[in-house]
Amino acid sequence: MSIIYEPTSVDFVKKKIYFSVRNGRFKIDTSIDFENAQDMELYEGVNRQVHFRDEKGDIVNIFDCPTRLVAVRDGETFIKARQWEYDRWMKKMYPRSINAIVYEKLSKMNFVTSTV
Repeated sequence: MSIIYEPTSVDFVKKKIYFSVRNGRFKIDTSIDFENAQDMELYEGVNRQVHFRDEKGDIVNIFDCPTRLVAVRDGETFIKARQWEYDRWMKKMYPRSINAIVYEKLSKMNFVTSTV
């Protein structure tokens, strides 16, 4: 199952980034602790102006349509990337990056469900 998340806030004093995480029908708010503020600064946010996702999940930069949700280039469709898609791509391309570490941690979260 795919995990979807977006950062919601940053606390440099506590060295945490807070996320809203969705896994299927479950949604929780959580945080990732960092050892130092420098690591937090290395976490790259997706650039909603230029980062697009192709049909294979790769991230590409398209600079000439910052206000568009979808771009078509040479018959290929690109959609604006979201943070979790960018982090997943970073894990594939740069597995030791802070974005890859965040993606890995959030992907391994246990969503506790209760049955009544």
